[in-house]
Amino acid sequence: LLLPGQAPARPSWTLRLTRLTVRGGDLWWQRADRSTAVELTDLDLDAEGSYGPTGGFLGLPVRAAVSSPVEGPLALDAAARPPTASSGSWI
Repeated sequence: LLLPGQAPARPSWTLRLTRLTVRGGDLWWQRADRSTAVELTDLDLDAEGSYGPTGGFLGLPVRAAVSSPVEGPLALDAAARPPTASSGSWI
């Protein structure tokens, strides 16, 4: 119930990681000025979790190569599905 002049409350938003699998490796970051700021190489990872105030499903497979802030292929696939009434909330 909203009173006149009252703004609707925003639902809190959550991103919850429930599974992370990393195969291969390499990730380089740095800066504060020993420079680079990202590198990657043959990184391959899959992440799953839930998102939003009611917990929809989220899947993120990532592959890499890159080598600094731009060079070769990087793929990020995302799959998201809102919760269904029968599945209940993931959060």
